[in-house]
Amino acid sequence: MNDSAGNSSARLSASMGVLIGDANSSRRVDSGDVLAVRQQNLQPLQESNFRSDVNASGRIDSGDVLVTRQQNLAELP
Repeated sequence: MNDSAGNSSARLSASMGVLIGDANSSRRVDSGDVLAVRQQNLQPLQESNFRSDVNASGRIDSGDVLVTRQQNLAELP
């Protein structure tokens, strides 16, 4: 396959893991994540705490804590 400049392109593949509830980026959901989300409960959503908005509602609340608890012990390979 060639692009508009005539360069041939090779096929690339990539993988991406998404782990709902991993608020501290440890690649697993555990009590540390639940604690991190609970500490941010009712705080304004900012660049520094966006990972705590687990359910992507635009706010950090008890729903985020619940989702994180439900994912407890999940992990990425």
